[in-house]
Order: sequence, then C-alpha cells, then structure tokens
Amino acid sequence: PVLLAVQECAPEGTAKRLALEAAASLRNLSLLSAGNGLAFLYSSSLQVSLLKVEGIETRLSEADRSLLQTTIRRTAIVAVGEDLVVANVHAKEPKSAPAAEALARYFLLVCTCASEAAQNVETAPCETAQNVERAPRQRPGVTQLLLGDTNLPSRELAEAFAAECGRLSMGVLPRVGTPTTRKMRSKLHGQRCNKAKTLVLVEAHKDFAIVGPAAGTW
Repeated sequence: PVLLAVQECAPEGTAKRLALEAAASLRNLSLLSAGNGLAFLYSSSLQVSLLKVEGIETRLSEADRSLLQTTIRRTAIVAVGEDLVVANVHAKEPKSAPAAEALARYFLLVCTCASEAAQNVETAPCETAQNVERAPRQRPGVTQLLLGDTNLPSRELAEAFAAECGRLSMGVLPRVGTPTTRKMRSKLHGQRCNKAKTLVLVEAHKDFAIVGPAAGTW
C-alpha cells in the first residue's frame, strides 16, 4: 500500500488537478483533498479519513505561535485504519535556530493532538508545547507519522531542528544532510524578477519524515 502527502495541490477542476487525478486513477490511487493546497494520495486498499483536530494553536506558547501562524494553516491530518495517524505539514521557512526548534515542538504537538483525536481522548487543557513534552497523553498502539516540507534553508538550521526533535524523543528520517530539494529557477519562472533566485542551483535538506514518540526509538 502507498500513502503520499501532497503539497501545493492544484485547485479542483483545473488542468493540473485533472491531470493529477487521472494519473492517480491509473495507479489505483485515491486523492483526498484537505484544503490549503494539501492532499493525500493513497492506495484504494487503505482506509483513510481526515481528522478534525482543534486547539493546536491554543496549546502553543505565545512565542512559538507567532512563528508558526502560516505553518498551522498548512497542516492536515488523516487517520489510516485504527493504529496510524499521518500529518502533512508545509512549513513556512524558519529563519533562525529558535524558529527551527519551535517547528520541532510544533511537530510534537501535532503528533500528540492527532493521536488524541484518533482515539477521542479527553484531555485537560494544555497551554504550551512544553506541557505536552512533559506529559504526552498517548495510548500505546497508535503510530504517529509526520511528513513535512520544513523549508529549512541550511544544514545548520536542519541540525538545530533535528536535535530538538531528538530531545523530544521523535525519530528523524532521513539523516540530516540528505539532499531532498534540488532545483534551478529559469528566466521563465514566476520569480524571475528576483535575480538572487534566477539561474541559481538550490540544494538543501528540507523534507523530513518524523516518527512520533509513541512509536518508540527509530
């Protein structure tokens, strides 16, 4: 079975969206749109449903919330069967080590809230991600997987992000330094007015698979 996290998914009815749906159908894949450009492609043999997770923003510290407003809007979560939750996160570029660390804490909070939502766990109010870190309310048996484009621009920030994930007992794949993005914008690209981005080869480790702490050591 296959499960793919899609970002910048074209709007319904557009030529790009129709082409994606046709290609998916040929491969026996279904498309589940979550809004804000996020979607999931999955094998028809899987039972996949969107999870409505509320209150993530209120459970962040004020400092972290100010850094993550756009990222919060670009987060979608699905339940796969009864023992797996998968989050799709398209993050706004963290521009400093504290911002990269805040993104890691947000990922932990997403894992925790997704697990709770999948099991309809009633929890007491939790004001900050630090509270979740000390007492994650997770029952054994639910694996949390987060697929994210972190948009981390440098190895230094990727290392800060991965170190914070490790401190929070989350598994990080692949190892830091693995190039996941390699592109060069042509003169025909929409950002051609920005000479700093035109005809410049960009190579970085931006995409991560994060395994939540309930899954044990990875």
